[in-house]
Amino acid sequence: MIQAEDELAAIAHGNRGWLAGLRAMTSTSGPGLSLMTEYAGLAYYAEVPIVVWDVQRVGPSTGLPTRTAQGDLSFVGFMGHGDTQQIIIAARVGQRVL
Repeated sequence: MIQAEDELAAIAHGNRGWLAGLRAMTSTSGPGLSLMTEYAGLAYYAEVPIVVWDVQRVGPSTGLPTRTAQGDLSFVGFMGHGDTQQIIIAARVGQRVL
């Protein structure tokens, strides 16, 4: 594990880690995704499999819990330099598992 100083360094470590033969994962909140977009595009075109865990900051304090959460999903769907395809796995809160 490497603790990066900011979002740019975090996703850059993920890209370089995979090139060194390691599995790569990083996490951020919604605003951090904006900073990671350029390196995410680089990872896509260099065919670097990297996982970015987006912990959405939503709740009563924001005043817009539903709209901002959906905005993050939309942003990730089109994140990159065009003509990219991301896999998005989103959990559903409140679902019962049988």
